[in-house]
Amino acid sequence: MPVVVLYEQEQPSRLTDSLLHNHVEYLRTLARHGWLQTCGPFSSTDGAFLLLTVDNDDVARQLVEDDPFLMTGYYRSYQILPYREATEILHPAK
Repeated sequence: MPVVVLYEQEQPSRLTDSLLHNHVEYLRTLARHGWLQTCGPFSSTDGAFLLLTVDNDDVARQLVEDDPFLMTGYYRSYQILPYREATEILHPAK
């Protein structure tokens, strides 16, 4: 199931080179397992998003809570928002 994860309440003073490295390595692991489709920080506001494909809400929650950015309090909260993919409607198979 596809979900959008919103990371909120950024605490910039907590960011270190080591934390950033650990977060990026964690994202690479998620991508290798096929869970992470894309991600990034917002350019016009604090916060970030992840687009995940997971089996259920519990898997999404565990993956998010294991992210070093959440574990260390760099982001203080998150939301998991399941959605229905509409791409096939926009680009039907020929």
